[in-house]
Amino acid sequence: MARPPHDRVAAMTTEQDRAESPAASAPASGRKIVNLALQGGGSHGAITWGVLDRLLEESGLEFERVTGTSAGAVNAVVLADGSAAGGREGAREALRVYWKKCRCCRPVAHSQHR
Repeated sequence: MARPPHDRVAAMTTEQDRAESPAASAPASGRKIVNLALQGGGSHGAITWGVLDRLLEESGLEFERVTGTSAGAVNAVVLADGSAAGGREGAREALRVYWKKCRCCRPVAHSQHR
């Protein structure tokens, strides 16, 4: 069976995909394997950061694939990069640093509105 193009099935996992994935080849030891599709939209991205941070606290969850659009794609890339550099805590820190740098997550001084 031919695999469908990735741009059309970004968050879909088939049984064939699962059988081929490294996570599925080893016993999960009670871990739950999840695939995430993250939505776009500026403020949704910041909200998603909080959800990802909480999910990363759960050692019983393993992310097999993560994809997204717009702000969701940014979250996916920052999560993947942070994870590659420092595991779960690296991903949490990378997301925290990224979103703290965004204007939407910083208080705006009253004098800036005059």
